[in-house]
Amino acid sequence: APTGVTFGLSWPRGELKKEESVHLRREGGATLPTQTWPLAYWPDGSIKWLGVAVVAGSGDGDSFTVVKGVGLAPDKPVTVGQPGIEIIRLVDTGTMTLEVGDRGRYLIQEIVRDKRSAVGGVELAMVLEHRRRDGRNEVREREPFVGIVEQLTVEQSGPVRACIKLTGRYRGEQSGRLMMPFTVRLVFYA
Repeated sequence: APTGVTFGLSWPRGELKKEESVHLRREGGATLPTQTWPLAYWPDGSIKWLGVAVVAGSGDGDSFTVVKGVGLAPDKPVTVGQPGIEIIRLVDTGTMTLEVGDRGRYLIQEIVRDKRSAVGGVELAMVLEHRRRDGRNEVREREPFVGIVEQLTVEQSGPVRACIKLTGRYRGEQSGRLMMPFTVRLVFYA
């Protein structure tokens, strides 16, 4: 099955200008839909490191060449949208649709594939164990925590790769205490 791949490429000073694009070409010469973004610059403003995302399958071969110039867009680009005033982002990969929450306990609220809901209510969980002595006995008490999303940032929104960063803290199910920050990145490919 086609698989999303992300990697970085280094460039010699002055070889790739900020406004230039690159894409991947298969051994036979066909172009693969490619998404790129700068990761670091040389002092002269040229690109030092470039992030690259592509979706490739076994039929695409084993050898690829990086070529300057604008490549093809995917047939079904991945998109990230916000339907109305909802507190979710709707991610459409062309194969499935996901509702990603930007507040509350659910990172992914629902995954729909082939017009059927496949998963709902994906959340982070943690258990904090308290130990104390009661005379000669050790007492262990466990407190469940759930991850609470406090902020959503769309870091990339396609056309080949989308990345959503979720940050928040864990909340005690019994105490309501907030502790231990988390960061989760959800990456989707067309």
